[in-house]
Amino acid sequence: MLQVHLSGGEPAARRDIVEITAAAHRANLYTNLITSAVGLTQKTLAALVEAGLDPVQISIQDSDAASADRIAGYEGAYARKKILPGEVVRLGTLLTSTLSSHRANIDRVADPQMKIDKLIAASFGLGITLACIRLGASFERSANG
Repeated sequence: MLQVHLSGGEPAARRDIVEITAAAHRANLYTNLITSAVGLTQKTLAALVEAGLDPVQISIQDSDAASADRIAGYEGAYARKKILPGEVVRLGTLLTSTLSSHRANIDRVADPQMKIDKLIAASFGLGITLACIRLGASFERSANG
């Protein structure tokens, strides 16, 4: 094993996330945090970096704040995401972002080039200087379309 990706649900919600990160670092594993950035506090982020965290990847639901909040199911999610990028950069950690395409934003990101443009716009809107672009896809359809 060469790397550990801390993801799924919201890894920052785990009480032992710092201990997991430290153990992975001690085992010489590349450790990547994939987060919504909503529940990650500046204090926990600093502890993760101190424990040996490598990059932080922030998931962006949409470039439109109201839509992003609706997709996240949390009013103010987009605004909270605006706090973390500056802190990540201040701590000297690599920062990346990902934009997932799904039925709630597909009209704005259906064209592959638009996905990149929207991701860049959303990322810069959050203060992220992109080191890498990762486009995810989650085309969920209900029985009603």
